[in-house]
Amino acid sequence: MGKIRAIQHFMEEYSTSKNPTYAFLFAPCKNADLHTHCDFYEFSLITRGSFINDYKGQQETLPNDTLIFFRKDETHAILTDAPMSIHFSFLVESNYFEKQFADFFPKIPLSSLGSYSKRHLPESQNRFLQDLAIKLCSNENRKYQDQLAYLFMMTALTNLIMPVQSTTPKQENAGNSAIYYASVLLERLDSYTYIGDPVNEIYKYFPINKVALIQAFKERTGETIVQYSNKKKMEYAAQLLSIEKQSVTDIANVLNFSSPSHFTKVFCSHFGVNPKKYQQMNSSHCKKMQ
Repeated sequence: MGKIRAIQHFMEEYSTSKNPTYAFLFAPCKNADLHTHCDFYEFSLITRGSFINDYKGQQETLPNDTLIFFRKDETHAILTDAPMSIHFSFLVESNYFEKQFADFFPKIPLSSLGSYSKRHLPESQNRFLQDLAIKLCSNENRKYQDQLAYLFMMTALTNLIMPVQSTTPKQENAGNSAIYYASVLLERLDSYTYIGDPVNEIYKYFPINKVALIQAFKERTGETIVQYSNKKKMEYAAQLLSIEKQSVTDIANVLNFSSPSHFTKVFCSHFGVNPKKYQQMNSSHCKKMQ
């Protein structure tokens, strides 16, 4: 059984990362021996084909659109005999990961993830994470790469932490599926599940009349789905602007706005200042705190 003791070992052979705290690669159809990472955590996103995860002697199938998470010191191997199968591996140094997790999820203990977590993703979230992975591998700018890595990590964690949503209305809401699905939509928007999707794409995930869903959501929240979705996108954008000096164009693309000017208009209406001004104000605040 192999035991990888340092993330740098992984980076030297496979990663294009310029930051020693994380590493990543698209792994083709190649079986790995059982191994343990001593000083970093691992995310794997199944992007094409299917794999088998060998974890503590138990094997289970990992179909396309599956996201898995391994804690450090957990023995595992990802196997496949399917041609053209590919998965994206993202590794992050343990001290850095634990600090970022505590800062981003202050009320959630790391132990809630368990030793090994698995989630089958909605198509939209799998597509969003794959897009981040592709951008990570193709971009050589250190600051932009760091921002993408952080966004990939936190988006993946959000998907793993949020409760699994049932597709069947609960008994108490069986008489009014619109109320139920409006509640499900609210939970998913709050957990940033659809952060990269236009609202028109979101409707197709709910098997009820679009008008009924809109009306039920408005009754539940006092806001339209578009208003609420934009509010969550702006919250997410503010986090991106606060972490690194990522460009307005980059953020508009990540959040799938039609143009940077459209994103700027929505941001201004929400915060009262444009994104660049918000970024400058945030940077000034950080300097005063240091």
